[in-house]
Amino acid sequence: MKAAGKAAWAVGVIGSVAVVAPYVIGLRIESAFRAGIASLSEQSPYPIRISRYQRGLYSAEAETMIEIVLPPEAQAPDDDGHASDAPAAPKVLQLRLHHAISHGPRLDGPLRFGRLVTAPQLDAELKASLAPLFGELPLLTLTTDLGYTGALSGSLQSPTVDASTAGADAVKVRWAGIDSSYSLGGGHFVLQLAAPSLDIVSDDGKRGSFGPLAITADMTQIDDSPLWIGTSTMTIASLALKSADATSTLNQFVLSSDTKLVDGAINSGVQFSASSVEAAGTRIDQPRLHVAFDHLDKAATIAMSTAANRYQQTHGKDATVDPATMMAELKPAFSQLAAGHPELRIDELSFGSPAGAVKAEASLRYIGDANFDDFSPLTDVEGHAQFDAPLDYVNLLLSQKIRADLAGNAGVPPTEVPPEVIASALRNTRDALIAQGLLLVDGQQAKSAMAFKGGVLTINGKTLGTGVPDS
Repeated sequence: MKAAGKAAWAVGVIGSVAVVAPYVIGLRIESAFRAGIASLSEQSPYPIRISRYQRGLYSAEAETMIEIVLPPEAQAPDDDGHASDAPAAPKVLQLRLHHAISHGPRLDGPLRFGRLVTAPQLDAELKASLAPLFGELPLLTLTTDLGYTGALSGSLQSPTVDASTAGADAVKVRWAGIDSSYSLGGGHFVLQLAAPSLDIVSDDGKRGSFGPLAITADMTQIDDSPLWIGTSTMTIASLALKSADATSTLNQFVLSSDTKLVDGAINSGVQFSASSVEAAGTRIDQPRLHVAFDHLDKAATIAMSTAANRYQQTHGKDATVDPATMMAELKPAFSQLAAGHPELRIDELSFGSPAGAVKAEASLRYIGDANFDDFSPLTDVEGHAQFDAPLDYVNLLLSQKIRADLAGNAGVPPTEVPPEVIASALRNTRDALIAQGLLLVDGQQAKSAMAFKGGVLTINGKTLGTGVPDS
């Protein structure tokens, strides 16, 4: 073969590959896209569907629709001022997403099959209201790269904002946008997201600031189900809302979760902490809350999640919810979950107050069988709770309860209840609790511990109730 012929043959082969490869990859991307949306729809409580997919040789465009069911709005009264007895239909929010898809092989960066760029499609009214802030730029942009192994990676970004809204009630917004990265493959999801401070100032002097915000997650899917376990953390450096009358702040907020699979059961914990919280003139220092939900059978938890999503998709748009129908569909999963004797615990609830530190903990566990038809709280649950707090703080809580009760009984606002009446009722209530051994006081500190099992309630060693008689 002459040199010219060989060159022509090589060019022809390369040209054929250049045409055939994107076409074949385009077919694979469309197949993976449709399968992915179908899987997401099955695992989501809200229906997700592809409303359009147009595939070309080197690129494609698609649109998906997510229908989110919102609580029904209150119905306006009729001309006679009477409210309608007919149940209000839930409001359905339709979220449209546009996907711009480019077929590979792509060489601008890591070698990959293709790239998918997703942005929300806003309705005309909302788009016009946001135009002074974002212009023609999309509110959010999700970029996803499809690797040759089927793994996904990409980023979520938003534009920077330094502008004011239009209209009489103009608001100045300053934000540097969101930057993030994620990867998903083999049932493993990793996310890192960062957002700088968001500052909002209104013409009337009100202002708010939020951030910086950081989110990390490392999650693993269980058996191709809607259930993911792993760790996640969200931190917010500060949140402040200020007006001429009041200031509310939240500093060094941290929310973290850790879900594990132990001997076929799921143990899940959520922790909240902050350096300080201030609202309505009240400040709380170092609040901490640690909640654990343990002994959740894996198969039962998956069945419960799947059943709940299926019920939401099937009946989410119903004007009324039939509790009997809902329980009938969820009951088998509930029974399976109950058989593992799940336990809910508050391992720590603590915070600092002007009077001193407040600490509490509690637990509640189901100990019955899988048959809910004969459920009884006397035989099927057990639990405990205890607290340790300054006496002044206990007095404050009792005073607030007494004020609300007296105001309700008298039909007057709480502010109109005389302070001396509240003080007298407080002394009587507190002294009665101490005399009965229900509240233990040591100097300026108060505490109490209670437990419930077998129909018997025990408070500070004092037994209340006779228990469950032997059958």
